[in-house]
Amino acid sequence: MEKLVCFSGVEAPDGFEDFGNYGVFWAIVDGELQQVKVKKWTDLRGSPGYSVWPGVYLCTFTEDGFISDVRVAEDIVTGYSVNAPRGGKIILGVEEREYRYRENAPVYWVENPTVIREYKTKIEYLKTDWNDNFFLKLDDDGVIEEMYIFKQQERARTHCWRI
Repeated sequence: MEKLVCFSGVEAPDGFEDFGNYGVFWAIVDGELQQVKVKKWTDLRGSPGYSVWPGVYLCTFTEDGFISDVRVAEDIVTGYSVNAPRGGKIILGVEEREYRYRENAPVYWVENPTVIREYKTKIEYLKTDWNDNFFLKLDDDGVIEEMYIFKQQERARTHCWRI
């Protein structure tokens, strides 16, 4: 089964200590915040270990709930710099590309390296001109269905964790 997964980074849930064959991480899966099990050596960055890098991916889940395959989703647009929406449109990036968004399209706020509990809002309520990283899921007509915004930290942090 394939699902769209937003990895916020590499934070294991409180109390999880068994990293023998898999890691458990917070992620947004098809729009819902939940814990996911990632098999050891699942690789998002060309390195051994649990290389779960912040981003939005298309993941294959096994019947027992493990992520077994990760790849870039073709319908995801990535970039940075987010302007507040106006009139059903939003301007993104230094190239100022304009996108329309579907009414009630959700925005998922993600803090590196953790997903915050209050992670979801509506794009109509997006009031920012920050230089955050963004991931857009577009429909077949190029309209924003979902938006993931990775909030930038003022101080540098390590976003990748390997075991």
